[in-house]
Amino acid sequence: MRICKTKSGKFLEAQSDATEGTLVANAVGGGYEAKNLVESVISDADFNKLMQDLVDQSLTYADRRKSEYAPIPEQLDYIYHNGVEKWKADMILPVKEKYPKGAE
Repeated sequence: MRICKTKSGKFLEAQSDATEGTLVANAVGGGYEAKNLVESVISDADFNKLMQDLVDQSLTYADRRKSEYAPIPEQLDYIYHNGVEKWKADMILPVKEKYPKGAE
């Protein structure tokens, strides 16, 4: 996989079949200066890791929290059997502590 980044590390583009110089030319056409660009070839595994890192960086604390909370029916069942205070302590607080507001 051929990728193009700025020298400061900002990911710009990737193509599996690009020839050398193509991605830099694309970035220059998009307004970047060639002297500030790096084009390289990386493995598919490294590319997948790069993409996952970019996704992780784009998530807010709210996104991270939402993905960790139990489904609503499960939460309601927990409240029914254990009460609201236990639900807060067991199901809500651990997630809020793991992903506090402002700690993005």
